[in-house]
Order: sequence, then C-alpha cells, then structure tokens
Amino acid sequence: DRALRDTVELSLTNCLNSAGRHGHA
Repeated sequence: DRALRDTVELSLTNCLNSAGRHGHA
C-alpha cells in the first residue's frame, strides 16, 4: 500500500514538474 502511494505521489510530482517546465499551470 505504501509502495503504491509512493508511486502515485511520484507520478503526480513528475506530472506537475513536466507541466511547470512546459509552462502549463
């Protein structure tokens, strides 16, 4: 369960970082 949560959080962070780099929100 914790591993899944870490994966989700990491994916979310990557998504936000990618969006930030591209200038989206």
